[in-house]
Amino acid sequence: MISCTYPTNEVVEQLFQKFDLFERLGISGRKSIDHDLVKYWSYLYGVDTDTKAFVELKEYTRSEIIHPKRELFADCLNEAIVNVQHHAYTYKDTGALFNQKIEQHKWWAFSYRGESLLYVVIYDLGMGIPTSLRRDPRRREYLRRIRQYKARSDRFLIADAIKSPLSATKLPYRGKGFPEMLEFSRGLENGSFSVWSGMGGAEYSHKEKRLVSHELEVRLPGTLVVWRLPFKMEEHENLANINT
Repeated sequence: MISCTYPTNEVVEQLFQKFDLFERLGISGRKSIDHDLVKYWSYLYGVDTDTKAFVELKEYTRSEIIHPKRELFADCLNEAIVNVQHHAYTYKDTGALFNQKIEQHKWWAFSYRGESLLYVVIYDLGMGIPTSLRRDPRRREYLRRIRQYKARSDRFLIADAIKSPLSATKLPYRGKGFPEMLEFSRGLENGSFSVWSGMGGAEYSHKEKRLVSHELEVRLPGTLVVWRLPFKMEEHENLANINT
């Protein structure tokens, strides 16, 4: 049995209430969701590659984010979710979480409106990018040829996956994925795009104008994809209504 009391932090309590955590734990919510750090958060959840939950978010970003080809962000969202089916959960028993057998390809998504940036985050608890790449027979010869320390580096493998045209699905009409997300991000006048998994990650920002890899001190199960997108502030109120 799991139980809880109300948090002492106002923001935390509103956030827990908005995401129905109190209801799941058997206590009632008592706050009005009015804090700026909470009311502009949106939460989505899905299984497999069903992207219907993203319809409203796609419509919002298509009209409000600042990008010369902003309509392409809908494709980036689709690719991120398809990645769950064809990359994160390729192997049924991933050992990603307590060594359990994963029967459903679950993903979670969050969005948040800051002062001038829209944050969109997608997460899964699959095997993670480094593990998936090391199991890919098409990449084994390549990994053998490169220097040994790079082959062991999660951050190197993630950066390579973002730039590589190889498709994990092996389908002729695919092969975009992370490279498409990177290409879209190169058109940002502000913000960034990053991917994190295992012990590393890679980020493209408008300041650096290049892909920079990073090491993590603590292993991250699964894969986390994060966008920071500039958007039109005068229409931001619409985002507060996107919830599932």
